[in-house]
Amino acid sequence: MRRNTSIAGSFSIVVVEIGTVNEKVSTTTMEKLPAILVFLLIMRCDMAEASGVKASRFRRAATLQSVISYAVVMSERSSIGCVSSCSRYSHCNTCAFDGESGTCYIQPVIANGLVGKFAVYVDKTPVCLEDDAPPLPLTLNNPTVTWRRTLTSLEGDVTCDVDYLYDSDTNPVMRCLASGQWETENADGNCVQRTWRQPTMIQNGVRYPVPRTPRPGWKVCITGVPTQDTRFVINFLDSFSGYIFHFDNRLNYATIYQTTVLDSNVNGVWGQNRQFVTPRPFPFIKGQQFHVNFTAVDMYTLEVDVNGERYATYTGTPAALDTVAGVETVMDVRIKELHLWCE
Repeated sequence: MRRNTSIAGSFSIVVVEIGTVNEKVSTTTMEKLPAILVFLLIMRCDMAEASGVKASRFRRAATLQSVISYAVVMSERSSIGCVSSCSRYSHCNTCAFDGESGTCYIQPVIANGLVGKFAVYVDKTPVCLEDDAPPLPLTLNNPTVTWRRTLTSLEGDVTCDVDYLYDSDTNPVMRCLASGQWETENADGNCVQRTWRQPTMIQNGVRYPVPRTPRPGWKVCITGVPTQDTRFVINFLDSFSGYIFHFDNRLNYATIYQTTVLDSNVNGVWGQNRQFVTPRPFPFIKGQQFHVNFTAVDMYTLEVDVNGERYATYTGTPAALDTVAGVETVMDVRIKELHLWCE
């Protein structure tokens, strides 16, 4: 920054430079310039010098611009004040000053080639850009990064593909630091499959793993079609193949007709909390599609909804639901969609 104050002869010039930011004030004669104004100009220059250490990193950009949007708007007396305000934020790399209204736009979105006449200043130092983000140290399946830029940071929330779930309770976050270096938080997990759907074959008798430890609010959603007028079962299994929850739908099987049996079998013992559900009309019919949702109210209670209506509540599972490791379907049913952690 250079300050040049000349009071000699018949004129006075005060020049303030910040980078390539120039402001010039002049009078034609010393007699026409009041002493108080000279003092104020010099004091303003001193203030600009005090605040312009960081502002020196900015350069003047083209002036035929228009501001589409911005992060912050404030009133300033000059472009120097606008640049200085921008420089106080480590991630502000652009500002625009409208001299007619005295408006300073911090971190604006600029459109080129339009009629708006703004003094636009751009940071000369490198800033974090989304394209410069390093590869994630994760095994991700088509991850999506949602970026948000504020005046103090550039952060990206990382999410897995729609049919996958991050196997930790907190999704990873990418963050650019003021130094220009990147860091990643919560990056110790992986994206694991949570949904199987047609045309992928969903096989009966295969245990599909739960992608994350169940907790209250955990929800399983299944769409299928009974293929015979007999029986089909949905089982919630622990890691030792015990049946923490057994959802047995008997259309017409072993003298039981149009009844759902809710049961469990842990340590080889059935019937510890057996329940029978006999709604009429029975919602499970050969050849007709059904939707069933299971929701963990707490770690020992499941609510069951069939085709959008409450069907049953099973309370008192013999083991906590957070020990459920997988879900399987068996018997005469064709599963179209299996969501082991649905929204």
